[in-house]
Parts: sequence; structure tokens; C-alpha cells
Amino acid sequence: ALCLRQGASQSGALTAAAVWMASGPFLSLASTWHHMAGAAWIPWVVLAGQAAFEGGGARRAALFGIALALQILAGSADMVAMTLVVLAVLVLASFERRSNRHRPIGWLLPLAGGLGLALALSAVLWLPTLEMARASARWGLAEGDRTVWSLHPLMLPEIVLPFSWNRLPLTRGWLMRVLEGREPWLHSFYCGIPVLALVAAAIAVAPRRRAWEMAILAGAILVALGHFTPFYRVLVFLVPPLR
Repeated sequence: ALCLRQGASQSGALTAAAVWMASGPFLSLASTWHHMAGAAWIPWVVLAGQAAFEGGGARRAALFGIALALQILAGSADMVAMTLVVLAVLVLASFERRSNRHRPIGWLLPLAGGLGLALALSAVLWLPTLEMARASARWGLAEGDRTVWSLHPLMLPEIVLPFSWNRLPLTRGWLMRVLEGREPWLHSFYCGIPVLALVAAAIAVAPRRRAWEMAILAGAILVALGHFTPFYRVLVFLVPPLR
């Protein structure tokens, strides 16, 4: 449904949905059920948020609020943060394409209303969670603790190639260099070369229209690299709650 709204054909949307559900990262979340439930809500929240922003109205704002509340109630603040970042970028892209940009407040009201409804419906979970988190060590983790599972640049080929560094007969030194002596947080983030080819084709057909989606992809990779680049450090300095 989200891909259809983005302009994909029915076969293209079905392919994208199948890739999403069968991807290594999504399947790897099965052992952490709250993260998997939160991830499953990502396309629905983005779809409802885009509909509320582009179409307006109380009904669409309420649907966005309900979808976001259900994602919050799944229990994964990580997935909620990722979703809201993606939605914010897509809203900026939609705003850029509008001709009469002199009324941004009117367009943002449905999103603000939906966000307020979501916070109200899910307050039973996030209010006590926030209170407990503020009194725990997790509230002030050092950067070394926050970036312990940073993605090593040498692991990026695992996105398109069906292999895993931690399953290769490597020396202790190489394991320390690539995995920093730990098991990977996700068992797999394999998506495959065909997916890479489809993404490249989508960019080639409409490079300007896909610029914002490419910005999301590039930003996600830079964040995943963690302490291997300065991007994460700059990002959490600008947006402290992401810590």
C-alpha cells in the first residue's frame, strides 16, 4: 500500500513488500519480538503519516495517530525513532514538490494532531518507561557503550552478498577487527544483488524523484557505521534524544 502511494505499479509494490518481509534485517528481529513488531509497523505509520500530510482532515490524522500509537505500544523506541525520521524526510520531499508552500502550518496540523493522539493513547506505556529510563544508567551511556555494535565498513558487502564474516574461519585478530570481538547484533542484513539492481533501476528512471529516498539510505548507512565515521557523533550532538 505504501509503495502504491509512492507511484509503484502493483507488481512493483508486491515485489517491494516481499523484499521487505524476506530481508535479512527484518527476519533477524524475530528473536527480539518487540523490535520485530515495531519494524512491522514502519510502512503503515509512514503510509498513514503521508496520507495525513497530503490529504489532511481529522479522519486521516486520527488514523495516523492510531497507527503510531500501536507502534509505540509494540515497545521498541528504536523503531519509532527510525520511522519518524523516515516520515520527516518524506514530508520534506512532499513539501518541496508543492507549488504553494506559503501555508506549511496548515499542512502540518494533521501530523501534529495525529502525533498528539498517539502520545495520549500510548501514555500508559511511555510515561512510566521514560520515568524508569531517567533513573537508570541507560540514560547517560558513554559513546563507547552506545556504539559497541557499529557496523564495520568491511561488513557492508554482506548487504548484497550471501556470506557472513562471523561464519568464516578467521583468525582472532580479524574477528576483533571486523566484529570487535562480539557476535553481530543482527544475524543477517542480507538483501541481495537483485534488490540492488532494482534500486539502481528505480534511481536511473527518476533520479530527481528518488533523491530524498537516497538521502534516507545514505543517512541510515552512516548511522549504522557508528564510531567508524564522525556522522553519528555529529548527529547525536544535534539531536540529543537519539542517544
